[in-house]
Amino acid sequence: MVSAFAKRGVYVFVDAHQDLFSRRFCGDGFPDWTLPEKYRTRRQHADCKNWGLVDFTYPLSSTLDRFWENKDGAQDSYVAFFKMLAGRYKDEPGVIGFEPINEPFPGLKARMSISHWYGSQLFPLYEKVGQAVQSVDSRFLIFADIFPLENPVLWSTKRPRPNIKNLAFAPHYYDFGTYGKMLGSAFENKFMQKSLRRHQSQAKKWDTPILIGEWGISPLYPGASGYITSLNSVYDELKISHTFWEASMSPTIWNMENTSVFNPDGSVREKALALDRPYPRAVAGTIKSFSFDPGKKQFEMVWTEDPKISAPTEIHLPERIFKSSPNFKLEPSGNYSFNPATRVFRVFPLQTAGQRKIIITP
Repeated sequence: MVSAFAKRGVYVFVDAHQDLFSRRFCGDGFPDWTLPEKYRTRRQHADCKNWGLVDFTYPLSSTLDRFWENKDGAQDSYVAFFKMLAGRYKDEPGVIGFEPINEPFPGLKARMSISHWYGSQLFPLYEKVGQAVQSVDSRFLIFADIFPLENPVLWSTKRPRPNIKNLAFAPHYYDFGTYGKMLGSAFENKFMQKSLRRHQSQAKKWDTPILIGEWGISPLYPGASGYITSLNSVYDELKISHTFWEASMSPTIWNMENTSVFNPDGSVREKALALDRPYPRAVAGTIKSFSFDPGKKQFEMVWTEDPKISAPTEIHLPERIFKSSPNFKLEPSGNYSFNPATRVFRVFPLQTAGQRKIIITP
């Protein structure tokens, strides 16, 4: 999969994914030997409709305590696992980094003080993983997720910054719309802005870039297209990178969640097409603003060029929206190119400090 993505120009960050720690708790993730012995023979399953509530049960909470306290050397093996992965991917330029753990959850003891858990258990694990993978290749990024109950509205923006080189803040974003509960476009838009600005505030205090590591909605919901379009517009406005959950082609539905952009036969679900939007892949300077109007099918971007950068600004133009020779207006004018095969429109820099603007339509 990594090689296939790389051949298509798609970069990858590797996530050690877990939900509810283990299949023994109706989730996925860790091997049986990391569980208390009495839970290792539980039935493996993933058919819980309200699976998030399992996080608060005693069996899972006590298992999490064991992991955070490094019982049986579970964390030591976990860090060694990441170092192995770093060795596997050090010669693969498509892999840009690692996420140490998906949606980390404190154990029962740690819930007495979430701040203490961040400083004494979660972030030290991130630091160990960062040191391990960067000892193999210093270029790797570390994507730091946070306690999922702090999403979408971050309860505190005073979390200490993990001591990690090449750190990226990677929280998740889920709100009412994720579950098909549409509350009106005006309210939803304000809620999205407020929530994401809180995440952005944390990233600024850490002096790190931000990537929303997960957000999503089932494309089967009636309002999915509108929700996707609204949230993408907010991402564009705030200039926040993001990844959609999820893309799979399995007929098996994990814990009743039918969120894939694909049908089991591989065809794209109609409402998921709202994800197919133009965006800047790389900019020879600093973006001032960019936006896409789905109705007019118009992309617009303003940026200030950095005279030290000779590489071109690159804009991805999806084939579904833009034809082989898109119309554009570039100010000031200059050299450009468009590759219909890669769908990348390039604007070559003037290499003089100044503002540029481009409008692209089909």
